[in-house]
Formats: sequence, C-alpha cells, structure tokens
Amino acid sequence: MRALVITDSDGPSGLSIQEVPDPVPPKGHVLIAVKAVGLNRADLLQSLGLYPAPPGAPRDIPGLEFMGVVEKSGGGIKKGERVMGLVPGGAFAEKLTASPKHLLRVPKTVSDTDAAAIAEAYTTAWDAVWVQAGIKRGQRLLIHAVGSGVGTAAVQLARALGVTSVGTSRTQAKLDQAKPDVAILAGDPPVFAEKSGPIDVCLDLVGGPYFGETVDAMAPRGTIMVVGVTGGPSAEVPLRSVLGKRLRVIGTTLRSRDDRERATITAKFARELLPLFKKGTLKAVVSSVRPMADAVQAFEQMAGNDTFGKTVLTW
Repeated sequence: MRALVITDSDGPSGLSIQEVPDPVPPKGHVLIAVKAVGLNRADLLQSLGLYPAPPGAPRDIPGLEFMGVVEKSGGGIKKGERVMGLVPGGAFAEKLTASPKHLLRVPKTVSDTDAAAIAEAYTTAWDAVWVQAGIKRGQRLLIHAVGSGVGTAAVQLARALGVTSVGTSRTQAKLDQAKPDVAILAGDPPVFAEKSGPIDVCLDLVGGPYFGETVDAMAPRGTIMVVGVTGGPSAEVPLRSVLGKRLRVIGTTLRSRDDRERATITAKFARELLPLFKKGTLKAVVSSVRPMADAVQAFEQMAGNDTFGKTVLTW
C-alpha cells in the first residue's frame, strides 16, 4: 500500500509517498481502506520532530483522523460499512487497522470528505468544553484561534447546545468566516479581556502570550482548558488572579489517551453528537480537499496559518 512517510524531521519537505507493507489487524480489530484523512497541527508538529507518536503507533506515518470503508469486519462492524474515527497515528496510509470501539459509523447524510474532518476537531472541542469543563446552557465560551478546525467546531457546538461563543483570531477574515456570537480581533500583544465580557470556560488553542489576558477575561470559578500551544509553550501566570477568582486550569489532549479512554469518549460521541450530524445541525468545516499527492503543499499551507477549518486529503 501507499503511505505518506516522514523521511526526516525537516517538516513538510521531509514527507514523501512511499510503498509500505499492508497492516495486519490484531485479533478483534478491523481492516479499513482509507478514503480521506483530515490534516491536523499535530501531524505538522510530528513532521518537525516535535510531537512523536505514542507507543504502538507508526513512528513515521502521521495522521490522526480518517474516513474509510471496512475491508475486514469485527466487533459488530461489517465489511463495506463507512466508518470514521481517531487513531494515535498512521492515518496517512491507504489502509489501517482499528478497534471497533474507536470507530463511528458515518451517517448517510455526511460525505466521505466531511467525515474525515469530524472526529478530531469535534471530539477535542466537545470533550474539553462540555465533558471536562462542564459548561452549561446560557454560559459564555471563549475560543482562541476560532478559525481553526477545533475552533470552528466549538462555534457550531456552542450554537447547537445553547452556549454563547466569543472567538478571537489574529485575522479578521477568519473571524468573519467563523461567525462566533462575539468576534474579537486579537492584537500583538493580544488584548481581548475588556471586550469579551466575563467568560465561564475558555478553549485555549494558543497558550503562550494569550494566557495572562485569558485569566483577566475569566469570570469567578471559571475554567481554562489548555488544548494547544501554537502561540508558545510558556506563559507568565498571574497567580493572584487565578487564586482570587478560584479558577481551574486543565490541560488536555486526545492522542495520549489509552484504548479504554478513547472507547469511552467514542461511545459518548456516538450517543450525543452523531445524531446532530445526521440532522445537519453540525457540519464539518472543510476549507479544501486535495489529493494525497499535494500533501506537502497542504502541510506548508498549515505551517503558514493560511487555512480556515480543516484541510482534507484523499487517496
């Protein structure tokens, strides 16, 4: 089979399509013919040698989310079914294996390319804000990097679940496209606390220089969910404000979770969110669909922060 392989740690220039052995599904796993994959910043970081694959995942084939057709059935998932899901790595290949407990059946109303852009973004946003932070209907959600895949997913989820979205971006065009309830253009240095209003939960996909201003924006007993650090991995923390407001600061990631945790969140997603995709209430935000031969250019575009929503690559 063909796969997009990391040949060195020089970023997009170190990627190439190569022939690799077909995967052999372990007992109880299914074999999937991959049709489309979503590109994530974690894939870019892995190509730069900054985000190595967890134990058990392919070290040199990136890719976290996919859509495909089952070739070998198992665990109640039948041959020929359209499925989507998350893996710790290896999705940028023509075939992969996965546990049935980590798969979602693609609704008939969802296209192959849209399905490839759902699992990572929507699971990340929903798990961080609704499952872990426990945001309630009527509260205010601050979303940094609102034009990203996770950011656009959070805006849709907020709208569907009765939460006010407040989005920041360094680009006015991305604010216009994302359409949060409150749009704030973040400057350099970022200033947004005066315009955001008291925030109950922050979905922080930036970190770095945003963190102090985020603390200022939070309402008492608010929660900051740190999911990404595209702005930098270090920040000055105004501890007196954190203490005085009794804030919670929680770091979270999906990729490092074990099989049992991923099975739990997949089952919960299937019950609570998949019906919203079936109805069309939620719809993946796909900025472009490219053939896998254009993967290097797609990675370079992401590195330049020139994307809105998700980029999908197809075989």
